[in-house]
Amino acid sequence: GLVEEVRKLWREGISMTAYQGHGYKEIIGYLENKYSLEEAVRLTKRNTRRYAKRQISWLRKDNRVRWINLDEFKNYNEVVNYILQEVDIKL
Repeated sequence: GLVEEVRKLWREGISMTAYQGHGYKEIIGYLENKYSLEEAVRLTKRNTRRYAKRQISWLRKDNRVRWINLDEFKNYNEVVNYILQEVDIKL
């Protein structure tokens, strides 16, 4: 799993870019005995939620993003057809 992946990369001298991946920083904290694995998992979940919230906030402010309410369609074929019409693509 993730712990084994991070442990391997950490031993090889993990790059600073990899620290930015979800969960890496938290697992490294665990490997450095800064906190327990359970705490690393908790922090990973919390930080991922925070990241997702920031992404949603950013997307909501972007006028180019069109949101689709799936409840308005009977099936996924209708969704695909709607999207194709919106971007003016014909199959």
